[in-house]
Amino acid sequence: MVYAVLILIALAIRGIGDFRPTQYILAEAIVFGWLWLRQKNWFDDYPLLNRLLIWIAGAVAVGFYLRADVPIKLAILFGTIILVRRGNDARRQKSDWILPALAVYSITWMVLCSWPVTYNFLRKFSFWYSGLFSALSPAGLQLGPTAAGWGIILAGVVFVLVLHFYSSRARWGNTLAGVAFVLLGQPIFWALAYPMIAGIAGWISVTMAAFIHLSVFYLLWVVVVMFVMTRVHRPDRDSGVSRRLQPGWLWPALGALTVLAVLFAGPFSSSGGEHKRILILNADKLDTMTPNFTRFGDRSGGMFGMLPQFCEGLGYDIRRANVTPEIFDSIDVIIFANLIDSLPRWQRDSVLSFVRQGGGLLALADHTGYTAIRGPTNDITEPMGLSLNFDTAVPLRRSWVGEMQFHPSRITQSVTRHSDIEVWLGASVEPSPGAMPLVVGTHAFSDPGNVANKERSYLGNLEYDAGEPLGDVVIVGAAYYGAGRAVLIGDTSPFQNGALVKSHRFAARTLAWLAGGGNAGWDNLRLWGFPLVLIIAGLLVFLFGKQPIRGAWLLVLLPVVSVSLWNLTPAGEPDSWNDELFRLAYIDASHGEVYDLMGWEKYSIGGLEFNLMRNGYQPELRRDWQPGWLKKADLVIIARPTQPITRPEIDDLVAYIEQGGWVLVAAGFEEHAAVEKLLAEFDLKIENIPLGRAEGRGLGQKVIFARAYPITSTNDNTRTLCEASRMPLVSATRRGKGGLIVIGDPVFLFNSNLENRGDDYIIENIRFFRELMRATSGTTAAAGGGTP
Repeated sequence: MVYAVLILIALAIRGIGDFRPTQYILAEAIVFGWLWLRQKNWFDDYPLLNRLLIWIAGAVAVGFYLRADVPIKLAILFGTIILVRRGNDARRQKSDWILPALAVYSITWMVLCSWPVTYNFLRKFSFWYSGLFSALSPAGLQLGPTAAGWGIILAGVVFVLVLHFYSSRARWGNTLAGVAFVLLGQPIFWALAYPMIAGIAGWISVTMAAFIHLSVFYLLWVVVVMFVMTRVHRPDRDSGVSRRLQPGWLWPALGALTVLAVLFAGPFSSSGGEHKRILILNADKLDTMTPNFTRFGDRSGGMFGMLPQFCEGLGYDIRRANVTPEIFDSIDVIIFANLIDSLPRWQRDSVLSFVRQGGGLLALADHTGYTAIRGPTNDITEPMGLSLNFDTAVPLRRSWVGEMQFHPSRITQSVTRHSDIEVWLGASVEPSPGAMPLVVGTHAFSDPGNVANKERSYLGNLEYDAGEPLGDVVIVGAAYYGAGRAVLIGDTSPFQNGALVKSHRFAARTLAWLAGGGNAGWDNLRLWGFPLVLIIAGLLVFLFGKQPIRGAWLLVLLPVVSVSLWNLTPAGEPDSWNDELFRLAYIDASHGEVYDLMGWEKYSIGGLEFNLMRNGYQPELRRDWQPGWLKKADLVIIARPTQPITRPEIDDLVAYIEQGGWVLVAAGFEEHAAVEKLLAEFDLKIENIPLGRAEGRGLGQKVIFARAYPITSTNDNTRTLCEASRMPLVSATRRGKGGLIVIGDPVFLFNSNLENRGDDYIIENIRFFRELMRATSGTTAAAGGGTP
């Protein structure tokens, strides 16, 4: 009994901010498998197997939520396992009710995560509910679902209600009292916890991150309520609900619902469409500078200059113009960023009509817009169900690492980390009940703007203060409007020059969904149909299923399998790169490359990205190695890898080079094991002769190396591009139509040795890199003016 209770809670405390269908499958397969084997009396003959499965199930289920950097959660993990072992006794009382309880919880959680109406309601209700009891605390709390621990609360409520139907002595008075204790415990807990949190916030390293993590202590109260309810309502029967349908009616109905769930799974249909024409509205008022050879450093890259080339590379036709009556006949998507002035009424109405009739709208804005940005943006997006708040969405730990939730959608598909979208500090988005929150800052707060702080763009203090909304701050929202679609992002960063290097998938899928067009009716049917199918299936099993185990299995697998199938469906990313001016350069990040993903730290690659843009490349960071992915690229860069390049990957690279691609490798002898087999294919080798800082000459340029190693070759086709002390430090070899370039310095392409903040750059290395890029293309630099 205790085991089942704790597993139920362990699934709950992962919270609404950690939706992972794969994790549901694994955790629940272990739980249900264990319960099924127990009912088959397998554990009477194999007690060791019983203990082993208990430990595995407890560790997996609880471990999905716990983080190693929070010591108290580790203590709860081990405490849970101990309680699980002590509480395992299948003969004390009937346990058939456990499976329906788990199933009801799972399907409820799935509906909350996949249905915007329910999620938005829970979010609003959580803020209202916590504020309702703010008199108990001087904090004036406004807590979102994650901060308030609604995952835990929901588990307790489901536990008490389901247990009612499996006990002959159950009384509704006792059941409602149990539900009340679960619900009322939350505000009381926070009223007592907040003074303690406020007291330690001054010295604890993660400051207010502890606010949300302490919600796990509320679990202890819910466990107490559950323990008491199992004593008050001892389960002693299969179910107290009458069953009027024969089993033969049930399974065909559930089979049909399963098919519908697979069809309806997920809020977005596959994007595509034949129309790929984009209007960048008011482009003349945007910073459209691109990195060039007249300015250097972190401020030299401009903001939106690469966006048109990025769109054109994806196959879109780009127009830069203002709204005119006839322009809507030649476009399919409108993009605007940081509108300073509201559009004239006729232009605003024309844009709304355009979207309503099937067009797409991408609105980009920034934090704390006051008379500008926020007002003009909301004037257009508010009728569509999306609006900006006068605030800044701030992560509790000053970083979005692990602080974001990505709701299932075609746009967020394959987005697994904050750097995949490159959102930093932006305004929060307020969705209407039917709008879709795509990216939510679960561990973040809404910091109101300060109208007196005009010098700093009306920013607030960026610190959590009592009464500010905490948890579940929406950062990216989407909505259907008539037959059209709209996306509102409270930060322009994802579509800026430097960010597109990492956010390219998110940006490409956003544009593809907006350009899809014509599917709004079907998408809305799926959006509403999917959760309804799950609810109907749950009611059928709970009310009429005679065998709870079989019913619960199907009930749980129905949502998780359908959502998982939907998550595996390809979506919206183009298969080719079509831009002729800006070629595509992949920066590999799939072999443990040792560089900082922040743009402008000492060992970051922001300078490399800008130099690629200067030389006519659109850089993209690639974290995974997939078959066929190289066919889009003109250049592949592998900088300081630590994990060996495998044989299949080497074969891919060799074929890529033979067909005309170029590969640039920067490594020293420490990284030799990672690149040894690749270099051996071209008869190249990095020698264990550390030269340290060295100056060489190559391609007519002086070159400065920070950690140089010589390169030797037995290949007559190898050409030395740069040498120092008569030792080759940069070598190139041709094969087929392409070639391989090796730089014997693992940090040569990092900011510290190429281009960093402000005036900290090495002009000699920038010039040499330009010549390398010319060598790979056979042409002069394709972008940027001036001579470095």
